[in-house]
Amino acid sequence: MKPQKIKYAPLFAAMLLCVALAGCGGAPHESGEGRFSQSETQDGTRAAPRADAVRAAAGGDIALPATLAAPQTDSTINTLLDAGVLSGAFTTVNSCRTRDLCTAGEITVRVRAELDAQTSRKDAKFALWKLADGRAEYLETVYFTCDGTVQSYTFTGLAAGARYRVVFSYTESGARRMSGAFNVEGVTAEIEEETQEEGAVAAGAQPGS
Repeated sequence: MKPQKIKYAPLFAAMLLCVALAGCGGAPHESGEGRFSQSETQDGTRAAPRADAVRAAAGGDIALPATLAAPQTDSTINTLLDAGVLSGAFTTVNSCRTRDLCTAGEITVRVRAELDAQTSRKDAKFALWKLADGRAEYLETVYFTCDGTVQSYTFTGLAAGARYRVVFSYTESGARRMSGAFNVEGVTAEIEEETQEEGAVAAGAQPGS
């Protein structure tokens, strides 16, 4: 991923305009996902999902192939595609993503995760992105709880043969990490090469941020 270059001149001009218009007040910023009232609270923790956020359903099982090696280092994810199921395991990550994958029209994501420290804030999420025409298009975010139980959600109406990726992230604090495993059922192919969109869909990135 190439370092992001920040242009300060336009930013400074925008700040001056903001001051001239008396205070930059107004409603709290809402991310492009439409699920947060603001991106972070004043104490540095991220805002909790809204009451109308889509949540994964409890239940189901996660089966990991014997040939899938568990990550031996922090901030690592390992995946293996077998018989239409993309299995994965991740260790002490704040966010991670699958490689690009293809589907016949729908995928079911099952995930189980726990946090590295005790906290009452256990909300995490996985987001679906579509890769097309050299661009990354955000589709939907689903929330789940990092409590060691399996939770699942099915994305339907996907384009057969199109490229998608799933991004897992902990929503409450960049300082905490989660470890767990997942299955993505309905996968017809896993694209192993890196893509130009890597920077556009960095793990945990918020649309419009």
